Amino acid sequence: MMYDTLSELLEARFSKKAPEEPVVFIHDEELARLDEFITPGADGQSVFNAPLVMQKAALLGYWCEADWDEKGGGFVFAIDTKR
Repeated sequence: MMYDTLSELLEARFSKKAPEEPVVFIHDEELARLDEFITPGADGQSVFNAPLVMQKAALLGYWCEADWDEKGGGFVFAIDTKR
């Protein structure tokens, strides 16, 4: 399923995860489909802005950290309980 914003994507992922799982992992490729993380590069081509993922996650009330699995890089998200 396609999502337009990080908020929509995280809401969907957290609603589908098992209650005992505290985090969700989302690959870079999926996050790069969200327009809010695409910025123009020095050569004019579109670039995935990974640091913006962490900033946006924090604004939405999620803890976020870059990580990887057997399929590649991405981010781990958890609900920020310290807010």
